[in-house]
Amino acid sequence: MTKKYSVQVEKDDAYTSERYLTAQRWSSYAVAIREVMELRPKRILEIGPGNGVVTGLLRSIGFEVKTLDFDARVKPDYVADVTDAKALAPLAGKFDLIIACEIFEHLEYEDFQKAIALLKPIALRMIVSVPHTTVNSRFFHINFKIPGLPRVSIARKWNYKKIAHEFNGQHHWEMGKMGFPISRIKKDFENAGWKVTKKFFNPDNPYHYFFICQAF
Repeated sequence: MTKKYSVQVEKDDAYTSERYLTAQRWSSYAVAIREVMELRPKRILEIGPGNGVVTGLLRSIGFEVKTLDFDARVKPDYVADVTDAKALAPLAGKFDLIIACEIFEHLEYEDFQKAIALLKPIALRMIVSVPHTTVNSRFFHINFKIPGLPRVSIARKWNYKKIAHEFNGQHHWEMGKMGFPISRIKKDFENAGWKVTKKFFNPDNPYHYFFICQAF
């Protein structure tokens, strides 16, 4: 298969720089790990491991984690493109959970739709996060606890003036921009054979929106 995408992150320290490792990003790592711990999978495939923080922490907790990326420099267990059906075929049925956080926006939208369908035979569940633009937006989060009742957490974002997305050298699309509402992405997962069991903003990083999916 001819490689369609080039490596977007050229600097060796791009995933470990102070600019990249913000408090907001650490909070998203924490959200992903929390969701993994709730699901308790035995075998995990992380797509796009980046700096290896999530993989390393999960392994230290005791999870079996393998990684996949088309950039060999991050030293993944599998060097493969998520749109390459032939490369993904040998992984069918080998995992309980896929983690793909801040990955799919780096694909053209049609390839995102293709990739989530190709990943379905690999695992029964999938944790995904994708960007939800903060441009022209207001974010609201209500979080409170009444004794004797479950905690209430409500997070909403209002994009008061939507703009069209322009490729910035990394992201081909982002939710919250013209043509990319949350409902459309949810429908894409459903069309690819994934039931969205949970979807939410990370309250501490409202640029990241999570989908928890189960194959059906």
